[in-house]
Amino acid sequence: MKGINYPVISEVKYGVVTHYNHVRCDVSIGKLTPANACVDRAKAILVEGKRIKRDAIANRRLQRNGALTL
Repeated sequence: MKGINYPVISEVKYGVVTHYNHVRCDVSIGKLTPANACVDRAKAILVEGKRIKRDAIANRRLQRNGALTL
């Protein structure tokens, strides 16, 4: 089949590895990407996630009670 440009295998492998290490969150390491877990950003990311979750729960509580309208 002429005219079809297939990706080079090395480019496909690079894309898969990059996605695995930098995009996909892994449940076994606390819902972090492997890259973040290796660079010691884990604690800061987990603290920020807990803060976001706490704020979201507080906002839902306010919405449910009618005190906050969007």
